[in-house]
Amino acid sequence: MDTEKPMVQTDWQWGERMIRTLDDMIQAADLATGSIPQISGQQNFWMIRSTDGIIYSEYVEKGFIGIGWNVLTEDVLNQYEEKAYYEELLKSHKYTDKASGAVLSKCRRFVNEIQCGDIGIIVGKTEVAFALIGKYFELSTEETTPEYELEINSQIEAGKYPGDSCPYRKRREITVISRTELDHVPLPIYKCLLSNRHSLSSMSKYADSILSCCYDLCYYENRLILKYHVKQEKDINPVDFSQFVLSIAELVAEDDRQLVGKYNLNSEGDVVLFLANNGQSAVDFLKNYMVPILLASFIMFGGKGFGFEFPSMIDKMKGIVTDFIFRKENRRLKAAEVQKAEAEARGAAARAEQAEIETKLKRIELEREMARSRAEVLVDNLARVSVPLQIVPPDSKILNLAELYEAPKKDKT
Repeated sequence: MDTEKPMVQTDWQWGERMIRTLDDMIQAADLATGSIPQISGQQNFWMIRSTDGIIYSEYVEKGFIGIGWNVLTEDVLNQYEEKAYYEELLKSHKYTDKASGAVLSKCRRFVNEIQCGDIGIIVGKTEVAFALIGKYFELSTEETTPEYELEINSQIEAGKYPGDSCPYRKRREITVISRTELDHVPLPIYKCLLSNRHSLSSMSKYADSILSCCYDLCYYENRLILKYHVKQEKDINPVDFSQFVLSIAELVAEDDRQLVGKYNLNSEGDVVLFLANNGQSAVDFLKNYMVPILLASFIMFGGKGFGFEFPSMIDKMKGIVTDFIFRKENRRLKAAEVQKAEAEARGAAARAEQAEIETKLKRIELEREMARSRAEVLVDNLARVSVPLQIVPPDSKILNLAELYEAPKKDKT
């Protein structure tokens, strides 16, 4: 039986499907807005250790986190308030922790303070995972009794634990967002992980850094957090890097005060930009700024984002960026053209008005030519420097460039 050969896409066929105008780009931006994670200011951030990394793989692969002191179940924690009761309970089950108050605080945090939707950093020996934290549950088996937990603790101290069965009863579901090597996390987080050895700690003060590790793009506390990963491991040309940051800033920000950045560059590293929302609704803000963000992505990644090469992508982007830069003047141009037509229809009496409109049209056309020149320089610079810097395309779960590229064509059929 003959198998059907895959259809070979020609440049013309791709051209029919591509984003062709600024209106198409706006339409694609509207579609993309729904996939941008919006992080509530009510969400908290936590660090969860994995017994010196011994239980890390089990946490990440099986989708849960846990905390020890199995005798302190949810029912027990919510039943009594007296500290002395818990000290005696831990001692009677042969737990040797001296700071029983700290133990009690950690367990109550794990059971009661952590909420579904909070974000956790799970720390391994050489890797860190970032995850959405889910509901609390308890696993009651022979391998989660206080006695078994203490036995496993002894094996861990002796270096004999095989690491294949977490002994902790108190657990929470997790959904892993991302994983990265420990020495690639942002410096503030790295310093905290080195200095803070607690099994459970609040990390909410590091929210910006944590979110930049979780997502290439997200919205948090009236700001858009936008990350570009520079994969170049060799020396970076400072002119290329400066041109990259300046080009993104010129394209994305309307006001210099609106945009700030953090740079974690040790070849390779991240460029993280924060774009402030000055009064718009979250949805309107995202829709407005998704347009230049998508433009930047199409300029830098072009056909490579879709698994094919399409040489005219850059020329097409120049036209769209020109329209984007010129978008306010475009409305003035259309209004002036209407006024000119009306004046011509009124005849000689409107000649003076028509001359004034002609002057306005010439001025607007000059402004458009200036916008075209700015667009050509911006697009050429951004496309050029993204190659030696090896800028990584965004996570397809957040910005699926291939789907967005085809969206205008799909909606028109």
